[in-house]
Amino acid sequence: MLGRRSDIVRFNLHRVRFTPHGRACDIPSLGGMTAETTTPNEAARYRYGVVLQHDTPDHLELEWLPTSSSMSDEDWKTGLMLLATEAEATGAASILIDATEFRHGFEDRDGSMAWRDDHVIPRYNRAGVTRFAFVMPAGFPGPTAESGAEARVDGSAAAFPTQWFLGRDAALAWLAEAR
Repeated sequence: MLGRRSDIVRFNLHRVRFTPHGRACDIPSLGGMTAETTTPNEAARYRYGVVLQHDTPDHLELEWLPTSSSMSDEDWKTGLMLLATEAEATGAASILIDATEFRHGFEDRDGSMAWRDDHVIPRYNRAGVTRFAFVMPAGFPGPTAESGAEARVDGSAAAFPTQWFLGRDAALAWLAEAR
């Protein structure tokens, strides 16, 4: 019995990864196998966000930065186009948007969402995206997986479900289920 605790600690340490900003999160096991500890590759960066390519589970991530508080709707569109370009280039089946630091206040939310449906979502569809997840900040008032909400198709053009989460671990586990 004495050796079991050290085995559990070692197992848990192998399942921890650190984001580029030093946050730690537990990576769920995939298909009965322990997830690997990997460092994501930075695919693109601009003032308001970073696009990361992850191997475990395999997905693209757009991590919005705190500087998003000063971005315009056009700057937001630029971030989505960076992500769409990488999705098409990699054929990413899963996308995660880390919105925990997203601070943008839309000037024209309805117009921006319509633009996204017309110009970005079709690119995600062509890339073969099968699942799309958002990790939202604490206090997010909308429905989330943790509150029992089901994933849904977001927008008229999407061919994939989207789910909102309060926890990164749950979002990664949900994305991994698509494999």
